[in-house]
Amino acid sequence: MEHTIPSLKQPEPGMLRTIQYAFGNFGVNMIVATFTTWIMYYYYPPLERQALGYPVLVHMGLFILIRNIGRIIDLLADPVVAYLSDRSTHPMGRRKPFVVYGTVPLILFAIVIWFPLTPDASMLNTLWLGIGMSGLWIFFTVVVAPYLALHPQLYRSEESRMKASAWMAGFEIFATIFSTFSTGPIIEAFDKTGLDIGITSLNGFQVSALLYAILGGASFFISMWGIEDTPVAEEDKVPFGIVDAIIKCFRNIPFINYSFLIMATRVAISCVLIGVPYLGRSYFEVGETEQSIMLGLVYVVSILCFPFTPMFLKKFGLRMTYIITLVAAGLILPLLFFTKSLPAFPMEGKVNAFKDKIANYELIEAISAKGDFLAFNKPELKERLFDSVTWLRLRHAPMEEEEKAIEKAGSVKVESFRDFRLSKEQIANLEVLEAKDWNETAKNDPARYKELVGLIPLFVRHAKYEIERDVVLLNEKSADRFDSEDKALLSEAANPAWFTSLTPDKIVFLREKIAPMMVYFPNPILWAFIIFGLMGLPTSILLTAHRPLLGEIIDLDEKLYGYRREAMYFAAEDVGDKMGEIIATTLGGFLVFKIVTQGLNPSYYLYFIVATAISFGIAFVAMLVYPLGKKGNL
Repeated sequence: MEHTIPSLKQPEPGMLRTIQYAFGNFGVNMIVATFTTWIMYYYYPPLERQALGYPVLVHMGLFILIRNIGRIIDLLADPVVAYLSDRSTHPMGRRKPFVVYGTVPLILFAIVIWFPLTPDASMLNTLWLGIGMSGLWIFFTVVVAPYLALHPQLYRSEESRMKASAWMAGFEIFATIFSTFSTGPIIEAFDKTGLDIGITSLNGFQVSALLYAILGGASFFISMWGIEDTPVAEEDKVPFGIVDAIIKCFRNIPFINYSFLIMATRVAISCVLIGVPYLGRSYFEVGETEQSIMLGLVYVVSILCFPFTPMFLKKFGLRMTYIITLVAAGLILPLLFFTKSLPAFPMEGKVNAFKDKIANYELIEAISAKGDFLAFNKPELKERLFDSVTWLRLRHAPMEEEEKAIEKAGSVKVESFRDFRLSKEQIANLEVLEAKDWNETAKNDPARYKELVGLIPLFVRHAKYEIERDVVLLNEKSADRFDSEDKALLSEAANPAWFTSLTPDKIVFLREKIAPMMVYFPNPILWAFIIFGLMGLPTSILLTAHRPLLGEIIDLDEKLYGYRREAMYFAAEDVGDKMGEIIATTLGGFLVFKIVTQGLNPSYYLYFIVATAISFGIAFVAMLVYPLGKKGNL
């Protein structure tokens, strides 16, 4: 006997009601947007930020312990909330009461964790953060699990589930883009001056957390307004105990395939998200802005591709659509590691960038000749100087591949640029020097200023290396682009011995002869943009197709056991998701450990590329033997 929930007999929501319901997914991302990215940075700031007067609020070991405890609490809360929701006889329905009543405490916990009790690291702050994180994850589960469980309850056809899922994914991506591009400016705008609200002054982190928590909470209330959700009758309540209810989920064979799919795709996507910042620095040699653009490009293209995802579903069915998507993603993403071997695009901007490097060298050489910084204490000159030595803040110069290229070109041993590693104190001093007036530093703290002056030879050395590296790589990768005369000139300058002494004549030669050739400098970042752009369509499908997939598994469960148990399946799904997150985090920790102990070596990213490819392979096999999801299955 099947026990049918009354709301399942009602017509499916129309387009406007679907958009309204999907808007709740904006809150799912927004409510923890600041927390996910910035909470560790806030409670345990990097050395550069500590040097500017921002204290450690909770020690790192305790912070990691608290974060892991929060994840465990989240995992334990999932089945409890799901069990209560599936059996709810509340007049408002099985799902709405949890969303409506849980949103306010969720907002409060999302805000209070940004208000530590003491200005420095203390046990009070540790306890406060632990309570705040635990409360945040508990009420996040209370609100989000029932909200998501409404999807297969309201939408019962494959087509309607796919359309609703596409809207949900769209709002999820919009929240991601909005929070990614607005958090940094908000933090910078209010971090020093604060926002005066009368009773206190809010820093930039608190302002963004407050804004996102209110916006996220409002989206939950809006999504529930007018949604039809009816309670379960006493005779239709799920009779299984909570443990038996979880076990029955994993006895549903298609759900086991689905769990491997979710775990594997979580590992693959998380590996990319963890690896991109480091890949961007050491392999593509770009900063955080370009890295954000790379990731943002995936989401922008995904939004543009959402109208096409139902077409793929209709033509191939859920299972085959997923298989094609996983194959495409598994082939596209590993290409990131081979972008330096792909042909270079003509790029005029590289000509100007090379000339800037020459100007930077001339500036730093002039500073070296004078023996101090004071003659260059002007904003435009300071900006140029610190643009040229931004890499020093990374503590390790990357470029191992380029070092090998120079060695190969000149048949000489190049001193490793890991010897340029800076101490914590030097990094902090550089940050202070950049932020403060140099005359003031020299006057008030001559000992520190003397130490800073001692870094000048290091700056000169690196500025010369930057020019030399570009010339050698251009000769190695793009020499066939030039005629015999230009090729001979480039070959002459590509010998490391040529850079032993950069005379004024050589500077002119570099600026007038070599710089125009830089239009064909290898530019893997453009290939990276193309690769991330190509991932737009697979990403749009991965973000939308999993909900209809789980929906048909829940429908099968009703046929097997006679009850609707949407929430319990979303709770069981979280097991695979959390396992994938743990695996990806472990790989990320391994990479960070290698970087800290051995420097930024591009070969380390092979681990991430392989992990990503293997993960997509596991997901592919899981879907290959998946028994549902065929065209016209529902």
